[in-house]
This record gives sequence, structure tokens and C-alpha cells, in this order.
Amino acid sequence: MINDIILINKENIKTPSEKKNVPKIDEIKLRIYACQLLQEAGIILKRKAVTIATSQVLFHRFYFKKSLTDFDVKIIAPSSLYLACKLEENFCSVYKIINTFYFLYKYEELKSKHYYFDVKNIKIDHFKIDVESQEYKDMKVEIFTYELLILKDIGFLIHKINQHPHSFLLPYIHSLFNNLNQFDNEMTKKLAQISWGFLNDR
Repeated sequence: MINDIILINKENIKTPSEKKNVPKIDEIKLRIYACQLLQEAGIILKRKAVTIATSQVLFHRFYFKKSLTDFDVKIIAPSSLYLACKLEENFCSVYKIINTFYFLYKYEELKSKHYYFDVKNIKIDHFKIDVESQEYKDMKVEIFTYELLILKDIGFLIHKINQHPHSFLLPYIHSLFNNLNQFDNEMTKKLAQISWGFLNDR
């Protein structure tokens, strides 16, 4: 049963973050921010869509057990993606994951300082982390540490984490349009894209 891994107490509607006085709107914003990071990192790393979805599920489930005040989303996000790559057998080295998130954080920093530059000219090679740096070594240890913590907090029920609704989406859409008088290929694509977006934001 999927209920085996619902990690929030049904009788208590407050999340761990809310219990520590994090406003609900702030928690939602941080969750959205992290999911966007995971989406962007997954695309840069050319991971499968299901791998990205798994990383987002892992991230959300972790914060149904832990508070945002205790664990930084900027390290839980790459840890979630690293674990998701293993679970989906869509392997990616920890170096590539660290380097990608390092790039995203540096890119974000530039934008926050209101620098004007051509986004098309910004490439991942422009921001590469030094593997000999303490920053890289610390992040590597953190990812390995939090990977295990995430596994522990989902009760090691990894076989139930990757049961995504995404796999049912296209068959349902095709079934819907095939039962209509006129099959519209463009409309099918548009509906699929919008629906996929909703699933990623769930």
C-alpha cells in the first residue's frame, strides 16, 4: 500500500517546518524553488524525466519528516537527485551533480546582483567547481550523508517511491482524444505538456 510511506501524521496538519514557525507560504515557495532547481539540474545533466520526478518526490517526502529550518534545501536538492539517479538506474557521478548545482547557484547569484548579460552565452563551463577545494569536498560528504538520511526517513521503501502518475498520463490523453470525433495532434501535445507541468508541481 502506498499509505505505508505517507510520512506526515494525518491527525496533525502542520508540517515540521510549520511547527518551527515557518509560514506556510514560505514553505511552499522553498519547495517550488527546490523543485525548479531539480528540474533545471536534471535537464542540464540530461537525466530522464522519471528520474527528475523521483528526485522531487524524495525531496518533498524528506520535508514531511524534517524542518526547512534544520536542513538547507540547497544541499537536500542535490542529495535527492543523486539518490534518484540510483533508484531509476539513470546513473550520474557525484562530481557532475555537484558541478551542476554549483553552476546553478552561481548563475542565480549573478542574476540576484542584477548583472546584465546574454543568458544564451552562459554555459556550465563558465562556473566549474574546483575538485580540490574544501567547498567541493564538504558538499560531497554532505550529499553522501543526506542520501542515507533521506533513505532512512522514507523507511527504505524505495520500490514505492518511483510509482509516478506520469506513466499513466499519455495513455489517458490518447484514450481521451481517440474517443473524440476528431483527433487533434497539436492539442494532444499541448494538453500533455500542461498536464505534465501540473504533475511536477504536485
